[in-house]
Order: sequence, then C-alpha cells, then structure tokens
Amino acid sequence: MLTAFFVPARTRIVPAALAQVIHRSAAVLEARAADGAGAMNAERFGAISVLSRTLDAANCPLQRFEHMVQPWVTFGVLPLFALLNAGVAIDAPALRSLPTAVPLGIMLGLVIGKPLGIGVASWLAVKSGLATLPDGVSWRHLLGTAFLAGIGFTMALFISGLAFPGTPFESQAKLAILLGSLLAAALGIAVLLTTRPLEPDST
Repeated sequence: MLTAFFVPARTRIVPAALAQVIHRSAAVLEARAADGAGAMNAERFGAISVLSRTLDAANCPLQRFEHMVQPWVTFGVLPLFALLNAGVAIDAPALRSLPTAVPLGIMLGLVIGKPLGIGVASWLAVKSGLATLPDGVSWRHLLGTAFLAGIGFTMALFISGLAFPGTPFESQAKLAILLGSLLAAALGIAVLLTTRPLEPDST
C-alpha cells in the first residue's frame, strides 16, 4: 500500500498531443498505402515507432502496474486470502461428513439449485417477452453462466456462520461450500468452452 503512493498516476503526454500524433502517423501510413508501398520502409517504420512511444507515454505507470499484477491478484492472492480467512478445515472427519444432509444439501444447492433457478427464471423472462437473449448468446451460454453463478463463497460462508455457530455443522458447511463452488466453476467453464457463439442473425 505504501509503495502504491509513489507510483505515478499521471501520463507523460496530454490527450491533445496524443490525438495529433495518431492523426499524423495515420496520415503517413495511409499515404504510403495509397502509393502502393506495402513494404516496411524507413518512413513507415518511423511513424509506427513514434506512435508506439506516444501510446506508451499516454499510459500512466500506475495503470501499467495495475494490469501487470491483476492476474496474480485475481487468480492467486484473493482466492488464497479468502481460503485462509475462511478457516476451512480439510481433515478426515470433515471428508467423512460430506455424504450427510447438511454438506450434501449445500453442494446440491450450489451446483444444481442456483443454476436451475437462474435458468428457469431466465427462460420465463424470455418466453414472456420481458427480456431477450443478447446477440450471439444461446441457451447453452446461459446454462454455463448459470453454473458459474453457483460459485458461492463470501455470502455463503456468512450465512453458514449464522446458521451453525459453534457447531460441527459449521466446518462441514465451509468444506461443502468450497467443494460445491469448485464443482460449479468446473461445470460452467466446461460448458462455456465447448459452446460456440451464435451468428448475430441467428435465431
């Protein structure tokens, strides 16, 4: 946090200068294309180099730093932070309790209940005319997204803590939420990766 205060948040070029450089570089490239010079010559290479340096100057260091660490934070730091602070105990008694009512009900609710509720509600909304599917989106896309909605962590852990405070069911519920969320995420990713986008004019 202290380091972030010293990362510059200003660009090295003003927006007006950026627009001027873009227009000049585009004019050079268009003129060379009109002359039929498809090869990379010194003039074209220079225009591209100036444009590249200008675009780099228009992006402030703070934005570059943010984009650089975003994948590490999203896929590493935040999940690890949430898992460590959730206090999920993965041991033999917790694993043996998975087929019992409370953990099984939680996992079925995340993996089946939430996608089913989202899917049925969306289908009713579309069929009743209250909503329409976006262009390029099929019902299979909606199914995959509904499975992803089964990923429950923060609020699910909060509710389980209120429902089973200080009981063995609390640790069972935490483990069930973790496993159910992982299964829902795997199903959602699998469905979306095997689904092709529709053409804009498809019905």
